[in-house]
Amino acid sequence: MYEIQPKKLMIINILDILKKYSDEDHRLTQKDIIELLKRDYNMTVDRKSVKSNLMTLLKQAIISTTVKLQEAAKTARKILFSLTGILLMISPTPNSACS
Repeated sequence: MYEIQPKKLMIINILDILKKYSDEDHRLTQKDIIELLKRDYNMTVDRKSVKSNLMTLLKQAIISTTVKLQEAAKTARKILFSLTGILLMISPTPNSACS
């Protein structure tokens, strides 16, 4: 029915399991993930391998979030700079107020 999956696909399969079976209200334990890997992918794995792959996924999520935050900060700085320039152009200067 299922073909045996290579170990290199474990991280992809774990990510798929997390997407399918977990959310903010439904967390999975390592034991749950091990059982789902066996049931859904016919993969027999140990807890240590699951932990290692979860840590890799967590690091990637942190890196991805950091990159997105840096890009958002750059965009915010550009917008602030542009708005400052616009405000300086439309603000009356002390000399023009006297005229």
